[in-house]
Amino acid sequence: SERAEIIRRAKKLVHEKNFSLIEVSRYLSKQIGRAVETIRYTIRNYDQKNPDKAVFPSHSGRIDSKTKEIIYRCFLHGVSVGVLAQRYSRTRSSIYRIVNEMRVKHLLERKIDYIYNPQFDLPGADEIILNKSEENTYQDNTCNSNRLPGDLPPYLRTLYEIPLMTPQQERDAFRKYNYLKYRADQLRKELDANNPRSSKLRQIERLLAQADAIKSQIIRANLRLVVSIAKKHVHNGPQSLAELISDGNVALIRAVEKFDYSRGFKFSTYASWAIMKNFARSVPKERYRVDKITTVNEEEIDLLAHPNGADSQDYAPMELRESIDTVLAQLSARERRVLTGHFGLKSSDKPQSLEQIGKQLGISKEQVRQIERKAVKKLREMLDPIRSDLLG
Repeated sequence: SERAEIIRRAKKLVHEKNFSLIEVSRYLSKQIGRAVETIRYTIRNYDQKNPDKAVFPSHSGRIDSKTKEIIYRCFLHGVSVGVLAQRYSRTRSSIYRIVNEMRVKHLLERKIDYIYNPQFDLPGADEIILNKSEENTYQDNTCNSNRLPGDLPPYLRTLYEIPLMTPQQERDAFRKYNYLKYRADQLRKELDANNPRSSKLRQIERLLAQADAIKSQIIRANLRLVVSIAKKHVHNGPQSLAELISDGNVALIRAVEKFDYSRGFKFSTYASWAIMKNFARSVPKERYRVDKITTVNEEEIDLLAHPNGADSQDYAPMELRESIDTVLAQLSARERRVLTGHFGLKSSDKPQSLEQIGKQLGISKEQVRQIERKAVKKLREMLDPIRSDLLG
């Protein structure tokens, strides 16, 4: 009965935590009070006698695409290459090849949309666009406590503390955002799927991570716009303020992706129309109001009403997953393990304390803290010269 309990718990740990054999053995040793080697022998003995039900199946044959995906996800979430090689009866180099193969697969499948500009093909575009000095001041239009809307909950009031971008900062940000995706797309076309170079993979992933950081910066600077518009619509339909804001945020995200900065319009104007157009679908009375508004010139209306404009139904949640994976791929196994555990980046997990992670890794809480600091510093350097507030 004790052996059966060990196997039951081991399968659960592998399924929920992606633990390796040694991790399972150490964990159950503390829980059950048996020696680590006893636990490990029990599991190995069970696997040999029950290959079709094995806790750690033998993979001496060809690895299918589903298993490769599992290996890649384990790698991203901090399982070391050595552990994966042991778990799947492979060499370390073969695990690295599988990981790179999956990185290429995900990069080739990822949709990279950008607004092209002829400046992107000019000689020295990197120096002109990416290293251009930015303004160090924001618009002096952040709301003080006396001017804040009094009926907003505390978590929304903090949005009004985030400074808006100046017109020049806004143009520079959108130009960088689209250029980074353009460069990533060009490099992606050069990838050899059968023999990918790790350096090129890292370069593409870094460009996409930088683009996502700028996108986050633009979105955060305009979140108050969503709140302002949502408040005007909250009484025109069945949705609550929180539901309208959530819906409006999706429209804002798509507006960032579709905005053409070279047309000379303010992003706030474009985003406002995109959000109102989105609300028109869910708030019936607003459809009439949108049709009657005549405060912007016809050229802007044509631009904002273009079929390729923001549409919340086009928003793909997988883009968020891809953004996280792109960043995690730049870190070491232990750094990935700490960040995914502490911030709950795995969909099946809740955030863990540094102490809990330390116990799993067999190190102190302070060592975990140092690893996390190193990982965050590495991400900051990776995103340089993008001065994003993505990491706080």
